[in-house]
Amino acid sequence: MKLKEFIKGFLLLKLLLVCNTICFSQSDYESSNLIELQNIDNTKNVAAQSKYTDFGLTFGTRNIKGESGSVFLSYIDESPDPDFHYATTELLEEYNRLGGSIYLNFGKKNKFNHGFIFDFGFDDVITSYSLGYSISKNIPIKLNERELLVRLGSSFFIGTTSIRMGDMQNQTVYIQVNDTKFFDDEISVTITSRNIIARPHLELSYPITDQLYLVGNWGYDFGKTISTPWIGFRGITYDEDNNEDWVRAQEKLNAPNVLATLDENQFKKIPVNLNGLRFGIGVSYRLKGLN
Repeated sequence: MKLKEFIKGFLLLKLLLVCNTICFSQSDYESSNLIELQNIDNTKNVAAQSKYTDFGLTFGTRNIKGESGSVFLSYIDESPDPDFHYATTELLEEYNRLGGSIYLNFGKKNKFNHGFIFDFGFDDVITSYSLGYSISKNIPIKLNERELLVRLGSSFFIGTTSIRMGDMQNQTVYIQVNDTKFFDDEISVTITSRNIIARPHLELSYPITDQLYLVGNWGYDFGKTISTPWIGFRGITYDEDNNEDWVRAQEKLNAPNVLATLDENQFKKIPVNLNGLRFGIGVSYRLKGLN
């Protein structure tokens, strides 16, 4: 009898120990899952906070080189009684033009930055406009309570570069370019070519406030023309009701009725070297994301 009670007690004790072990294991498993879920949530929060979107504007210098000399452009118009018209300008060996960039950046603070850029440069003779894409590596550097964001990368652009030839004098009643007639005494004329540019660059971005950043960037352009230049004409014509209307027309530089020379040497590509240094300083505004 005592033996049976002992066995029953032993089995009951063992059963209690097994149940206790299962309960603790289940509790540990749930605690482990809870900690893991919290860690995942924290990781997601950190990742979400590191994402950003910036809108920025910078202004600075755009160095570009020209082949110094006198540019002469002559054009025989396409009117029934063709006439000879011309325009001239002077090219310098080097231009430090004013310019700027308007851009939209997005990425992750500790990884890569991507950007879409509208870039421009101008002076009295040479102007350029381009659209581009940039990719760079973000390198955050802790400075006191804020972080300096260093970006090293490259940008790629496609755009146009123009030489302003000034005004072409109208020697007769009108100048006809293809089917367009210009009745101005003077017609604005440019020589333009499409180009591509690759630009390695360095950018520094430092927060002034939680959303406003001071930005400085440096880069060097490697450019190449990719099209036959064309002449752009802009002036006044008259419609059927004799109302003035501003119109534009184009003619290829290699057309048989066009001649362009630099110091009396004919050229078929714009005499401008697109390589050069550039610098910009400005601000960016954080549309989305945290420091």
